[in-house]
Amino acid sequence: MAAQIVPSEYNLKAVDMNDTDTLSLIRHAEESAAADSKLTIRQALKKYKKVSRNCMNTALKGTDVVFRLSSGL
Repeated sequence: MAAQIVPSEYNLKAVDMNDTDTLSLIRHAEESAAADSKLTIRQALKKYKKVSRNCMNTALKGTDVVFRLSSGL
């Protein structure tokens, strides 16, 4: 299930909800979110290669820091 983003009133003041470009952008975002929610893990990792690699690097760096602190280095 995809998370829903609810903009605040402040954010909506600058957006014309009757503009065709705005409506097209919203529709495209909804379709993309629906398609992404149907991806398998393998498909998502392939599609978002850079993001998944960066997340793994960040996680591994964090464990490296923990190991160094616990070993006294």
